[in-house]
Amino acid sequence: MGPFDYVLASTSPRTVETALAMGFAVDDTADMGGGVWDAATAEKGSHHAQWDWGEEAFDRYASLVAAGGPTAALGHHQVELWRSLLTGLGDQGRALVLGHGGLLEPGLVALAPAADHRQWGAAIAHGEGARVCFEGVELVEIELLRLGGPR
Repeated sequence: MGPFDYVLASTSPRTVETALAMGFAVDDTADMGGGVWDAATAEKGSHHAQWDWGEEAFDRYASLVAAGGPTAALGHHQVELWRSLLTGLGDQGRALVLGHGGLLEPGLVALAPAADHRQWGAAIAHGEGARVCFEGVELVEIELLRLGGPR
């Protein structure tokens, strides 16, 4: 993994600690909740509800994002954060974004609303993530990075 041209962590101290434990200095932090974290959490039922959804997690997030409520706003906020990083990176630039549970999933769904979210399966677990590749500002690929490989 790495090197990275830019490392962004959420304002949650554990995300900064995770970056440092991985050997990456954090360039900046951001409020990844976008002012809608509490409402999005309530909309899905609880902070960790996605881990109870099993293999339907991304499909359920897709329904919430399509409904246009707080989870959609949270997802679109993630997309805005990710796209804002693109302007500072060169053609081969790489950024690492560290968040926490319930942020990545709605962001990925909002970024790729036409994807077959059922195939993405279960929610992202601790230590997992996604590689998101762009050409310019156009999405090219999303690869879920799972511990122990794909589920």
